Amino acid sequence: MFACIGGSFRLASYCIMSFSLSFWMVAGYLPAEYRRPGGGAAGNLGRLRRRIDPQQSPVAGRRRGSRKGPGRRHGQLRPLPAADFGQWVHRQVQYRIGYGYQDSTSYQASLSAYQSLFAGFGDVATLRRSQALLTIAEINFQTTKAALSATLRQSFARLLYAQDFMLVSEVIAARRKENVNLVEMRFDAGRENKGSALRSKAYYRQAQFEVTQAHRGLKTAQQQMAATLGRHEITILTVTGNWDFASLPEAPDFNALAFQTPDYRSAKTQVRAAKEGVRIAKSDFYPTWSVNGAIGRSDDDSLIPKNDQWSVGTAISYPLFVGGQHWYGVRGAKADQRKAEDTLHDTENQMVASLEDRFVAWQNAAEQTEVQNEFLKAAEVRAEIARAQYQNGLLSFEDWDLIENDLIDKQKAMLTSQRDAVVARAAWEKTLGTGVIP
Repeated sequence: MFACIGGSFRLASYCIMSFSLSFWMVAGYLPAEYRRPGGGAAGNLGRLRRRIDPQQSPVAGRRRGSRKGPGRRHGQLRPLPAADFGQWVHRQVQYRIGYGYQDSTSYQASLSAYQSLFAGFGDVATLRRSQALLTIAEINFQTTKAALSATLRQSFARLLYAQDFMLVSEVIAARRKENVNLVEMRFDAGRENKGSALRSKAYYRQAQFEVTQAHRGLKTAQQQMAATLGRHEITILTVTGNWDFASLPEAPDFNALAFQTPDYRSAKTQVRAAKEGVRIAKSDFYPTWSVNGAIGRSDDDSLIPKNDQWSVGTAISYPLFVGGQHWYGVRGAKADQRKAEDTLHDTENQMVASLEDRFVAWQNAAEQTEVQNEFLKAAEVRAEIARAQYQNGLLSFEDWDLIENDLIDKQKAMLTSQRDAVVARAAWEKTLGTGVIP
């Protein structure tokens, strides 16, 4: 290696020659609201999502931090300038008896730059791994939004269910009251026994309890909705919507759809980051090459230096022996790569199974709603006919009681199936990584 080092501009520059496995030829310094009349349940979620700011979540903060990683790695590929100013005190030993120590002071100010030309491809691999980690942070942010969207949809459905269940409970209580009056009238006329009258009163008492229970459930659902929105509601919180359902899509190709899920894409990016980790570990087996230069002034007497000086240098370094550290580093990086690849394969299988399970659950819940709707229509017609027959003495209390109970059960089951269908859809969207939050 050959390098020329310049000194003072008033002095002649000179050249030096040096050979070594690790050497420096440089003089200088290195830089050390929720109401919407007439809207459906799904449509009102658009208004609710505006109350949620996912950018404030911890995952969003980690994503913003990861975005700075590639920028820092790009900075390693650029020259690194630095400015130095210092005062150095040198103490030298005098060999003449009686003089002792003698101090000398020098001042220097300089501007230097350093550039790595080759680092065993480690800088490029580090940059690529930072980009992969940024992609993982973006995927995690999408996963968080999907989970928040599912929680929002579920909380919305439960609050809407609690509101409708309270109305249904009040309707049932009113119907039970009418039944009590009808049975008591027949009992007073001697056409019904006392047991039937007492049973109808017990049903009415149960209906009153269910109204009270529905009010308590509504309060709990309101608090859960407020918690989902990140608020502590003191006033009454209500939502408006209808239980309308779009037609179910055809069963997709779950194997192809699994590749689009956040979990799979995150695992795949982890494999990419692990491969770059292997390249980073292997870069330790290569020599490093860098250049640097400096320009400045120095002086032995004045605080403001006056003597110009400059320097240019280059260096090649290669470690001869580090106790097997680099070899073990590569083995560890390859083990991490194999682990990431195994995780990717397992994630693919898990996502295919999860997607199919969530889609089938959504299909079953949606079709169950249609079945319950048919049963409810039939129960309403039967109850209307049975009431007229009981009033005319054409139907016994026991048979009429069974038909009345069946109607009430179908009303509750219908409402429950509507809620479950929305919850099942939310679980499907969460697994897929989508939702109402863009």
